[in-house]
Amino acid sequence: MYRIFALFCVVSVFKKPVSGAYAEHSPCKIDDSKCLTEYTRVFYDQFVEGDEKLGVKSSDPLNIDRIEGNLSDIHYTLTDSVLRGLKNCDFKSVEASEKDKQVTFRMYYPKALINGHYNVNGSLLGMRVYGDGPYMFELREYWINVTADVEKTTDKDGLTTIQFKKFKIEADLRGGFDFKVDNLLDGNKKLVESLFKVVRQNWKLLVDLFQMGPLEIGYKKLFQNMNKSLKHIPIDKFIQQ
Repeated sequence: MYRIFALFCVVSVFKKPVSGAYAEHSPCKIDDSKCLTEYTRVFYDQFVEGDEKLGVKSSDPLNIDRIEGNLSDIHYTLTDSVLRGLKNCDFKSVEASEKDKQVTFRMYYPKALINGHYNVNGSLLGMRVYGDGPYMFELREYWINVTADVEKTTDKDGLTTIQFKKFKIEADLRGGFDFKVDNLLDGNKKLVESLFKVVRQNWKLLVDLFQMGPLEIGYKKLFQNMNKSLKHIPIDKFIQQ
């Protein structure tokens, strides 16, 4: 029978030898959310570090080459970006559905930092915006739910594993953000201060408008790292058969 297990747990458990109580932990039932969540919390740190032997790069920091956004009134690109803070993820719950072939992660990030190079041109809340230069955002109290489709695969040696395919994100930034954006509006201090005032007054609206593109690209890279590891790990090590 097809079994699904939490993404981060499955990936991480084979990263390093595990001793103590967790090494003796019994496999989880597919519908035991508490068990899945505990495993995920324990082994997530090991996954984030990466594994050179499996060709899996570190996920904190996570390097993102290019993010591009085209909205009705504004176009922007973020290049050579570095995202930090994934290692501080707190998994609130992990649930798996055998019927739907999906796994859902409910996560909380106390703080995340992203910096790189930006280029922007257009209008924002009725104000002209343009610029090109370095940027930095510090995001606080990020609540994110990710539901991912799961597909079972069997290789030529008979090893049955899982791969994560399409995913859906729900995100809620509750603590606001700080930012630094250089070379904006030709360095006109008065115009920049006016723009930043509008941004701070409307931060929630702007987050809802802009967040999904960067989040989707970031999690796509994260899932790619996961799938590289999952190819080496049999799923029946963690789920009661």
